[in-house]
Amino acid sequence: WPNNIKWKKEDITLPDVPEKGALIKDWPKDFIGRYKEDVLALSGEKAAEFPMSKRTATFKNRSSTDRDNQLQDVVMYLEERYKELGIKTHRQDFTSRGMKQTNLIAVIPGSDPSARPVVMADHIDTAFSDDILQSKGKRSAAPGADDNATGTAALLETAPVLRDMKLLREVWLVHLTGEEFPADSLGARYFVSRLLKD
Repeated sequence: WPNNIKWKKEDITLPDVPEKGALIKDWPKDFIGRYKEDVLALSGEKAAEFPMSKRTATFKNRSSTDRDNQLQDVVMYLEERYKELGIKTHRQDFTSRGMKQTNLIAVIPGSDPSARPVVMADHIDTAFSDDILQSKGKRSAAPGADDNATGTAALLETAPVLRDMKLLREVWLVHLTGEEFPADSLGARYFVSRLLKD
């Protein structure tokens, strides 16, 4: 860190969290292996196989600001994964800088339709690799394994576990786009603006 940054300790006391125990006590035995496979597929390290159409794609460009991005393919892949699980999805399509953008919402039903939903979100787009831009003067989409294929994989692998629980509230698994610079959280802003409008 630069020397002019002075760290200051904040005295913040958080309230005690009531002990309720874990709601999910047993994860599927193959959870970690499937999660790893999802991260590899979503970050373009291996081909993603679409479960319904059986086509394959290697997601090498998930930058929402690049006209040649593969984000619509990622959305279709996620739709097929949820359809295979029997989970309904809804698209939120919008345009930014003349390019189509899409948020995807997978809805796991709850028993009380009047209860507010629980929202879990990630983003499916990636940033440009700054090191490549600096060394070669070329914009190249980062693989995005930790930013944020891990988040997308976590939602995908949590979906069947939550689907099989008797939930009171709906759970919305929201896959946002347009998070990375210079997009400035476009998908999140669109998602919230639609909620406020509705």
